[in-house]
Amino acid sequence: MHPVFVTLPIGTSLEAAVTTVRDVLDTKMRRADDNAPVRPLFVDVDCIQIPVPDIEAALEFYGGALGQALIWRTPTAAGLQLADSPTELVLQTERPQLEPNLSVASADAAAERFAGAGGKVVVPPFDIPIGRCAVLQDPWGNRLLVLDHRNGRLLIDADGNVAVDAAGRPQTQVT
Repeated sequence: MHPVFVTLPIGTSLEAAVTTVRDVLDTKMRRADDNAPVRPLFVDVDCIQIPVPDIEAALEFYGGALGQALIWRTPTAAGLQLADSPTELVLQTERPQLEPNLSVASADAAAERFAGAGGKVVVPPFDIPIGRCAVLQDPWGNRLLVLDHRNGRLLIDADGNVAVDAAGRPQTQVT
């Protein structure tokens, strides 16, 4: 295999650099050996987003009546813990669709690979507080969100509120 050079922006975290290099090498290896096993694209289920008209009412139902513990919250969303899983149940008021959010090593590489396999990129990769996200659609019309955690997890206070900076941007902590 020939040398591979990767250019990264100044300030790129070590986690993001490792993810980018791994994605580039995976792509190079697949092209070099078409018989190589295909590495799974999806790492795990990050969360299931449930659209609700009112966060407080939804918290009372899912948290109070059904017992799901609050992990974090913002004015328009709240993350609840599932009993035996790292997957979160996210109640949100911003979009009307039920949305599965799948973790990937790199949202950019995942969108490219998904499109190359015959899927559609509905919304190209974009920045989110914890990393990058893309909205994809499979050949049967199913909408999937893929996201990476290159910036870490949301930083929360003792009450579960997401910490924000002076400009109101959510803060993260590298995990």
